[in-house]
Amino acid sequence: MADWRAEYEKAVLCGDIGNAKRIVAENSGNIYLLKFFRGTMRQLNTVMSEKFWLSNAKFFNDPYDSLSLANVRSKLIYDRYDPAERKLAVEEYENQVKSNAVAYDIQSSIFVTCFSETSLENLHMWSYYADEHKGFCVEYSLPKMIERGIHILPVVYTEEWEADRSIPDFKTQVALIKSKAWAHEKEWRIVCVDPIHSQERGIAIDGITPTNIYVGCRDQLHINDNWDLYSELKKTFS
Repeated sequence: MADWRAEYEKAVLCGDIGNAKRIVAENSGNIYLLKFFRGTMRQLNTVMSEKFWLSNAKFFNDPYDSLSLANVRSKLIYDRYDPAERKLAVEEYENQVKSNAVAYDIQSSIFVTCFSETSLENLHMWSYYADEHKGFCVEYSLPKMIERGIHILPVVYTEEWEADRSIPDFKTQVALIKSKAWAHEKEWRIVCVDPIHSQERGIAIDGITPTNIYVGCRDQLHINDNWDLYSELKKTFS
């Protein structure tokens, strides 16, 4: 890991998102990021209109993504025959419900779009995120995104982190920290906190023109929208 990445991870884990953005901006170098798509016409239109679609975190396949659940109970076992213990159990249960509600409210206000620093030959990404190779993959220049003022940051993979909701940038922080089980995806994220649209499935923001678009080897088998992605791309770029 380059020195800047260690410094960056420390900043994210401390909740210093402003410093994390600075570190990335100063070390973006010549990095290119990939984004995999299932291959619908709507997705292609979004890409070609230089937009990024950010999905509401509460609708992710991983229900724990950007979710800051915390155990507020003081005991694992309570003595049901002791009135004081029963009262404590009820109080802590009610506090747990309130704490969980806050966590879900936070999650629903977080909107994310995901990229990967992995290689184009990563078969896992093609299979899982590009509809079993029937979709397409878009390449973006990280320096161009930063130049455009788009804040995109790499995900930190760790099991050594305790959530602190009092941190000013906590909502962004929790979206940038994931379990090491996902480390193979080498993910980068654009995170937008928008409580006003918390009931929406997603929001669109201004993006940039892709540097390359790659079509999956099974594009001809794609039947969801009854269209030929390769022909559409050829028509778009000709």
